[in-house]
Amino acid sequence: MSDIRKPEVSEGGLGRKIAVVAMIRNEEEIIELFIRHAFSFCDCLYICNHNSSDRTVEIVNALASEGLSIHISTSTAAGHPQEQVTHGLIQQAIADGAEWIVPLDADEFPFCEGGVIRETILSLDPDVEWRYLWRNYFLNPDEDSVESIFFRRFKTYSDSQVGKCIFHSRLYKNRFCRITNGNHFLKFAGRRNFPEVKSIPGMKLIHFPVQTLGRWVWKNILYTITADNPGYETFVRSGWMTPDLKKLAEHYACSGNFSQGMPPIPEIVTK
Repeated sequence: MSDIRKPEVSEGGLGRKIAVVAMIRNEEEIIELFIRHAFSFCDCLYICNHNSSDRTVEIVNALASEGLSIHISTSTAAGHPQEQVTHGLIQQAIADGAEWIVPLDADEFPFCEGGVIRETILSLDPDVEWRYLWRNYFLNPDEDSVESIFFRRFKTYSDSQVGKCIFHSRLYKNRFCRITNGNHFLKFAGRRNFPEVKSIPGMKLIHFPVQTLGRWVWKNILYTITADNPGYETFVRSGWMTPDLKKLAEHYACSGNFSQGMPPIPEIVTK
């Protein structure tokens, strides 16, 4: 990975209590919303651009020029090196003095009732691995899908049994951790001395797995290719792929078993 821009680090890491880390690729549709929402609760953002070919990097650089504490790096590795890339971002954030680490994808927006995301994270026990579940919002397969205001494209959702983790830097360092691919949970050296795992009360991870109809087509192609791979069965048995893809497919086949309502995210002003 090669550095593009590095934020200034205050002495002793002050002001870096919460760091968001993310590997991104071709996220021009959502990246500004993601970054501005992240800075509603975090102090710094560590992003690795993985082979983007759209305006993603241009948008991130423009936001960094506003003075947001964004560290941008680049990976040209083949395949999907998310585990290795995210581990490197976590190590860098910890070295810069970050206390709490929030690994995310660009289509994920943490949410707490009352908007107290930061206060909730800072109140957590640092010796626990914390998890929170996806609330998947589905693109409306009708004329609303061209709505220019992003969040208004989504009026149907379902709660998932899959989610992501949040953890303290002390836990990651002292337990010799590695983040798993997909940022779903931590793994520990030697598979021993596991920490306690708990759910974060009142917190959801708002997730937009498909943001445009074009992206929906591309994901279908991608998963079809994956299904032809000899490692597909292992991939499915990992426990995260099948249920959510099944729900996503069901949404486009019928209108049952889903809840109605737009994403509960406060308005985000973009440029």
